[in-house]
Amino acid sequence: MSNWFDVVKTAGAAVLSTNPAGAAAFTLINAFLPDDEKLGDTATGEEADKAYKSLSPESQATLAAAKINQASYVQSRRTRNKGPTS
Repeated sequence: MSNWFDVVKTAGAAVLSTNPAGAAAFTLINAFLPDDEKLGDTATGEEADKAYKSLSPESQATLAAAKINQASYVQSRRTRNKGPTS
């Protein structure tokens, strides 16, 4: 498991969704953001950090403690993207 914040810092100006750990961090951060402030598909690590800093102290504390399980995230994405089988 990884700390989502480490993933965001490593991504920097790169688009988060381009790798599994970044995509998992992206999904986690968006879970805490109001609908009108959610990160777009091309959000960078810097944008995610800015969004994190805009959260309430309580939400920041909860999110700061969160870990991402990259392997589980990758598997769930594969399952979701397979679609129905005939």
